[in-house]
Amino acid sequence: MKQAQGVSAEASYSLKAGPFNAGFLHADIYPQQGGRIGSFWLEQPDGSRIDALMPMDGVPFDPLKWPKAGCYPLAPWSNLVSNSTFESGGHHVHLIPHPLVAPHALHGFSQMRSWEVETHSATELVMAYQHRPNATDQWPWPFVVRQIVTLGTEGLSVRISIENLSLEPMPAGLGQHPYFKLALGDRVQFEASSQWQPTEGRFINHLQPLPAEQIHHDWIHGEHTATLHFSGYGGHLRISRADGTQISMTSSPEFDGLVFHIPQGGAYTCIEPVTHVVDAFNLHPKGVKDTGYHLLAPRHTLSGSMTIQLRTNPI
Repeated sequence: MKQAQGVSAEASYSLKAGPFNAGFLHADIYPQQGGRIGSFWLEQPDGSRIDALMPMDGVPFDPLKWPKAGCYPLAPWSNLVSNSTFESGGHHVHLIPHPLVAPHALHGFSQMRSWEVETHSATELVMAYQHRPNATDQWPWPFVVRQIVTLGTEGLSVRISIENLSLEPMPAGLGQHPYFKLALGDRVQFEASSQWQPTEGRFINHLQPLPAEQIHHDWIHGEHTATLHFSGYGGHLRISRADGTQISMTSSPEFDGLVFHIPQGGAYTCIEPVTHVVDAFNLHPKGVKDTGYHLLAPRHTLSGSMTIQLRTNPI
């Protein structure tokens, strides 16, 4: 690999590998726009493309109003922190609320920061965001989060890691937030052994184990909104589109949780492998079990990986 030089704020990387089935795989990466994968698609012989993700257009955007497209990293936590506050190791942390869900904090802040490209080649890109405590984010521990994005003939893989650079333990969580391009009637299948039961708003209160006959989840994509939280996720998910396209997502065991979200109207589906459940930083100290809460010792690392595969099977 070679060192990246002269990366501009609007830079994108086209990582290409092929052939794959009847065409080629492509991905656009936007390090300076929150370490995002902007798009991932299969190019057909006639020049048309089949997108696995809702494609980003690459235009710079307000970090608080990110596009509902591509895939972005979740670090140093995923989903919500209630009232933007939690306590850990004598710290009373008060994060910046997100305007759309105030008074709560949402999806970490690394995806609202510019990432540095460390190395890149034709098929792999390594990028990192290093956090130093500041008044903007109000997260008191320094850390570095890194993504290794690899494109091969079998699909697109992302390995993400977060290292605690402080001299004391740091709570931490990770995830990936892909926006899958789905149409009404498309099918999503996965296995998860438990489901978190919701309270009012966007939060949950306890984990409900599912009977054996209910651990296989088979959803037909529709127009009605839904946000579901699972644990005991098996790490394998399949999307079968009505046009014959097959998409699979596999993730490593660290991503034991899965968030499944369909917006009103069903324009896309967010299927997010995560290390911990929503508001784990507050639930764990209250004695709630199986939240996926991690407390990283100094210089220790939490990591996980996700791979998306895309192929066509015309009907």
